[in-house]
Amino acid sequence: MIQVRITILSLLFFTEYVKQMETNFTKKFIIKIQITKKMKKIALFIILLINVNVFLYSQTFKAKIDYQAILLKQKTSAYDTIKSKKVKKLLLNLLTNNNELNYTLTINNNVSLFKKVKKLDIRKNILLDVLVGGGSFYYNRENNLLINEIDAYGDVFLISYPKTEWKITNETKKINGYLCGKAITTLVENSRARQTSTIIAWFAYDLPYNFGPNQFTGLPGLVLELDYIGKYKLRATKIELNTKEKIKIEFPKKGIKMSLEKYEKKLEELFVKRRIRSQN
Repeated sequence: MIQVRITILSLLFFTEYVKQMETNFTKKFIIKIQITKKMKKIALFIILLINVNVFLYSQTFKAKIDYQAILLKQKTSAYDTIKSKKVKKLLLNLLTNNNELNYTLTINNNVSLFKKVKKLDIRKNILLDVLVGGGSFYYNRENNLLINEIDAYGDVFLISYPKTEWKITNETKKINGYLCGKAITTLVENSRARQTSTIIAWFAYDLPYNFGPNQFTGLPGLVLELDYIGKYKLRATKIELNTKEKIKIEFPKKGIKMSLEKYEKKLEELFVKRRIRSQN
């Protein structure tokens, strides 16, 4: 769908144009409009602006954004009571691993795909990998459809995510040369324990594409930085707009479809079953 934006300047000119038009109604309801040369120029200017906007919004848009994820400093005091030195060392290594992970966000018009860059690395940050989330995130902004395709317990799941509710603040900062606005959202991660997490997203005003990493979409600009408080941070390292690279995004069809809420309950059930089997 082509969206036509008329600038405020255009509206002001149009208002002046309407005021200066003299309309005479005859008994036969024929309207005669006398337009001066000045008004003709204004009318042509308005038409030009509309055509420019139509042209811009009708073009095919493709982009590729590279992100780097880093693990934020974790609290290690909770593991001081662990007696096993091997277990304690293993946990501390997981919590203090500074190796980053790389992800890509590809965009093709109204759809996007966010996934981890696959590479062989024996020093991979396992904890960071788990925190950022596995699988691939597909997003269609036309119908606000967000699907996470993930392999778990021998099955492929297609998890539908609810829309993220954002609170946009007045704070701004520059990222990669782009002026970005700050938005905040809160997620309930454990409904039973009532645990919540705060996420801060920085979106670019000059990149009016409401895509972002993982499920964090729907803002009035492309998300260039994501701060999952106390866990990890994602930051755009390279932005390729109107890339010539072939980008084809197709939503997955094969898999067990379910909502995020049902998927989390299923994981709990599977975890309990496995725990019982291991004890027997």
